[in-house]
Amino acid sequence: MIIVNTTSASYGFSASLSGEGRVVVSSTRSSSEKFDPVFSNYFIEALDNRNGDRDKNNRVSILEAFNYAKSNVEEFYEEQGRLASEHAGLDDNGDALFSLNPTTAEIDGRLAEIAYIDNLVDDTVGLSAEAIRLKSSMQDLERSVFILRGRKAEFLEDDYWQQLEVLLVDLARATGQFNEQVNPVEQSER
Repeated sequence: MIIVNTTSASYGFSASLSGEGRVVVSSTRSSSEKFDPVFSNYFIEALDNRNGDRDKNNRVSILEAFNYAKSNVEEFYEEQGRLASEHAGLDDNGDALFSLNPTTAEIDGRLAEIAYIDNLVDDTVGLSAEAIRLKSSMQDLERSVFILRGRKAEFLEDDYWQQLEVLLVDLARATGQFNEQVNPVEQSER
């Protein structure tokens, strides 16, 4: 579930929406940030025509859109010569503590990296129904890996590695089958 709250003083409400499996974006970090935020303009711009696609996979993750918007908001206030009246935050681990600089290496950012608002349609033009099913399965497995990695502390070490191995093997099989569907000639030459 993805929740993007771009209203003024959005933090308090956004924090109450935090939970496991949710990516919550708030355009402000406190209730005192009451002025109209410009964050939403840049967040939409990041998604529009995939302007925020930093990893060039032809999709914009919530993390990419967040970082694009945040960077542009900072530039906006700097160009205006004004003190920033908004500071966006992201929470995707369910602790209701919003990170102002989320990355995949930090506590917040891992789930947002694989959370998308768009769907598979644009990436699947010309693919067979089986290839589309495999691509969807690959994305689901990738999401499961990221969620499991985020919950590592909840497992005994052997259980964690066993579950991770199952997911990674399933992902490798689905990826191999997808590649056979998409590039049958290249696969047969190997």
